[in-house]
Amino acid sequence: MIRHADMSRFIAIGIGSNTPDGAAQVDAACRWLATAFADVRYSESYLTPGVGVRCAGMTYRNAVATGFTEKSADEVTRMLKEYESSHGRDREVPDVPIDLDLVIYGEEILRPGDFKHMYFQKGYLQLLG
Repeated sequence: MIRHADMSRFIAIGIGSNTPDGAAQVDAACRWLATAFADVRYSESYLTPGVGVRCAGMTYRNAVATGFTEKSADEVTRMLKEYESSHGRDREVPDVPIDLDLVIYGEEILRPGDFKHMYFQKGYLQLLG
């Protein structure tokens, strides 16, 4: 993908899994993101406790990826959700094989709740540092 500075937008994507093969799921998602977007970098993966009533008591494998795209935020989100579905994500069950969320698009924080939590901040700060 050829990147044109005036047309590309910075993106930051939160990545998570709470299944026993979570490390492999996160690694596979990072490899896919590197083929889908330009200049992709991703943090190391790490474990965090689940956040919220539905996730309480669960442990998640998380990472953050950053990159650039010429796609709209809606197009990026659609791609992420299609990847999730094709890799077994079912929102009706508590097991999350893979979760991909567009947290930052350009200069806008699209998911402030995710942005403030340690499960995103840890990887994001690693990439900034």
